[in-house]
Amino acid sequence: MLGQTLLSLLVVVALILLLGLLARKLLRPTRSKDDILQQIATTHLGPRERLVLIAFRGNTELLLGISNGNISLIHKHDRHALSPPNTDHDFDRMLAAHSETLTDADLSSLSGESQ
Repeated sequence: MLGQTLLSLLVVVALILLLGLLARKLLRPTRSKDDILQQIATTHLGPRERLVLIAFRGNTELLLGISNGNISLIHKHDRHALSPPNTDHDFDRMLAAHSETLTDADLSSLSGESQ
């Protein structure tokens, strides 16, 4: 009798947990690429203060300071302006251009060899 009661209790608890996970998954807002605002990162500074970095329309990032009842714009910048340029191809071109002008003496002095 006690085993049957415990088994029934475990089934009910498992069912409640399963339904909770299902509800959480179904009620979570979905994001699409057309979203105007996307949260990138959050840093909590205290119990009621935090910094939030959001992307606005995919090309502008806003750093917001959020406290109890107050939202302040701390910094705004163009998202693509801060990304580092792709210098791999520039370096390859520069190396190819300079390697034609280097002599064997220059190469040996760079490697530490003496003549």
